[in-house]
Order: sequence, then C-alpha cells, then structure tokens
Amino acid sequence: MFRTRIYQRIFPKNLFLFIVAAFFLSLIFLGCVNEENVAPKESKEKGIAQLQTVFSGRIIDEAGNPVVDSFVSIQRFSYSKSGSRMTPPVLTEQTDAEGRFTFNNLHQGSVVLNVSVEPEDMPNSRRKDRTKILSMDIEGVRLYPTFKDEFRRRIAFVIQIGDNITDAVITVRPQIRIEKLIRARVVFADGSPLSNANLYSFLKQNDLSGSGESVSVYEIKTDSNGDFQYNLGDNEGHFFYILAVKYRNLVAKAAPFMFKADEHEVDLVLKLSGNSNSTTEIRTYSWSGRSSSHEAHELLNPPAVWIVNPLNNHAYKWVQCESIEDAIAKAVQEEAYLVAINDEAEYNWIRAVFWQGPFWIGLSDVEQEGQWQWHSGEPLIYTNWAASYKHDDSNTDEKDYVAVGMFGRWYAVDIKDQESIHRDTRTAILEKEDFPIKTPTEIKD
Repeated sequence: MFRTRIYQRIFPKNLFLFIVAAFFLSLIFLGCVNEENVAPKESKEKGIAQLQTVFSGRIIDEAGNPVVDSFVSIQRFSYSKSGSRMTPPVLTEQTDAEGRFTFNNLHQGSVVLNVSVEPEDMPNSRRKDRTKILSMDIEGVRLYPTFKDEFRRRIAFVIQIGDNITDAVITVRPQIRIEKLIRARVVFADGSPLSNANLYSFLKQNDLSGSGESVSVYEIKTDSNGDFQYNLGDNEGHFFYILAVKYRNLVAKAAPFMFKADEHEVDLVLKLSGNSNSTTEIRTYSWSGRSSSHEAHELLNPPAVWIVNPLNNHAYKWVQCESIEDAIAKAVQEEAYLVAINDEAEYNWIRAVFWQGPFWIGLSDVEQEGQWQWHSGEPLIYTNWAASYKHDDSNTDEKDYVAVGMFGRWYAVDIKDQESIHRDTRTAILEKEDFPIKTPTEIKD
C-alpha cells in the first residue's frame, strides 16, 4: 500500500523526464549492439583480403607431354531449382613452355574449369576447338569431367578461402576440328550461271555406321556467279552426301560424294535440266527442318552413275530392272556383276548410298542347290539373312536368288512366285573393280 502510493505520486510528475531518459538509454543500447555486430564483420573482411587463394598446375596430354600455350579458364557457377547458372567474369590464364598456369586471388565457391588449345572460336572461323579434359589430379585425388556436351568436357570443383592448390595435373586430349564446307555452282543446261536467284536445296546425309539418314530442305540464294555455300559443321563420323537443287520447274543433282579423312571442302557443279527460257513458276514449299516429303526423297534417290566406295575402291551403280534376269543382263552389258557383299562395312555403305531396298544382289544357288555363291565368283564370307528366310532351313529348289528387303535383311526368292518381295523388287546394285576414280562432277537429272 505504501509503495503503491509512492509510485502513483512520483510517476505523474516525472512522466516527461522518464520518457526522455528511456529514449536515450535505448539509443545507447542499440549502438552497443551494432558495434558488437559490425566490428567482427569488418575484421573478418580484412582477414579475407589478407588471405591469398592460389590455384596452379600444369596441362599435359595423354602421353604426358606438356600442352604449351593452351588456355585454362575458370568461371563460378551456382545451382538453383531451375538448374546451374554461370556467373561472370571468366578468368583465363595461358600455359607456359612447361604447360604450367597460375590463378591468384580466386573467389570461394563452385567453379567450372575449361581447357582449350586455341582462343575462343572466332566469328566466321571454321576451325573449332574440341579439346576434351580427361581428368584432373589434386593431392592424390583424381577428378573426372562432370559437364559434358558435344564440344568439350569440363570439370567442376569447389574452392575455399585460403586454399593453395599448386600441383594440379590436368590431362587433356587436344583436338581441333574444321567444319566441312560444300561450295556449289548452279548453271543452266547451256552452262550459263543461275545468278542472284532464290531456289531450294535438298541435302541427304547418310551415316555409314548404319545409324540412319536425314534429309534437309533449305531456301538459298545464289550470288552473281551462281554460287552458294553449304556448311556441314564439324560432326564426327563417316557420312555420305547427295545434294540437289530445284529452281522453278528445273532440277539438278550432284553425284554422291564423301569427305576423306583429310578433306574439309568439296566443289560441285549442279547443272539444271533446262535453260532459262524453259522455266515456269511453281508452288512455294513450306517445309522446314527435317523433311520426309516424298518429292524430296524421290529427288535424292541415287542417280544411275557409278559411285566409288572409298573403303575398297570398287564402283557401284543403282539400276532399274524388270526382273533378276534383266538385272544380270544389265550387269553383263556394263562389264560388271551383281553386287557381292563381303563384310558389314561394305554393306552399311551400300545401304547408306543406295537407299534401303528392296534390290537384287548377286547371291544365288542356281547352279547347285544349297551352295550359295556370288555372281562375281567371290567366296561367301558374310550374310545377313532374315530370321524367317534362313538359307539352311527355309530354302527350297525354287528359291534361287536373293533380294534385300526394306529393312536390310536378305531373302531367298522364288522368281516364279508372285510374293511381295519378288513383285516389289525392281532395282539392283551392280559392282565392278578397277574403276577410274573421279572427283564429284555435275550430272544432268
């Protein structure tokens, strides 16, 4: 009761002084708190500035030789729900005569390391750096690439403040690839160039490994000389190409060709099927990307010319025929024979170049039942029979000849029976040896 009266008496008279005192006390208290929080942070930042994060090492190839004057790049990245994100800047150092490099004062965090043997790809340059990192060794620990793409492999790792990595060994496989280029000139039948004209190009690309083919259709424009270029990129592998163009109602098709291992350019002349006074307007195509148009595929069917297989230097020709007897007669007329297929590589090349089938090949047992032999007289060392047409249990006295079906399998055929494989086979592949090898030239469609 006494304390309550004292409080009630003092508080009303000193209310203003009480509020002012409380305000200043709160400011003093908050200031102390801020000093406690800020001072350590500033001290910590000063400490970080004094620590030097070093990353150095050397670049070698698979044989252990130093990769001189290569470029080592490091860039920070971060993860999020939407994926990884690169953060600038990109730091780059060049290796010395011993393949060594050094980065100083790196920031902490996750980084990605790249190695290239040339500067970054220059605009309009066909030289592409495709160097691959194989591994990175740091203090007895081996790291492998974690980022993979079509061009190069990269390594990601984490750098912490104060780290000093001075003996990293990065093993790479240096590789420079040059983009393949087709240079083509379009001329009329009389040889005059198709100048400054819009037309359509059709390119068929077959992978000789047997993995498939693609047909691309593009609208292009020739220059004043009738020339245009086609960049095929630097993709690896063995490909076979057929290039055709269509200008109004006129068409032209080049002889099929391949790039040899050391070739990066090819020059073609595409001769149209008429002159400028014989052109008429046609509809505009609306195709884009990969096309399955019947007209495009028909236009890109192999021409009836001899095509040299670089794998064995034999020449092959696609011909139309009414029957197997007609195919044999045309082979004799050409001083050739129906194709003999001796291994998978040759067969993949034939299928890539001459479509999928059906077509006649030179295998038969017409002379002695059950004894299959090639028209050329070569021994039978490779076959690709369809499961339902095995020669050892499905063959009969009437099934004396062999055709390749739509899916590449071989079928023994009774030419007297009107089954579908016989009825639909109206083409054959001829082969001859010691054929003069020529560079791609124009052919008239």
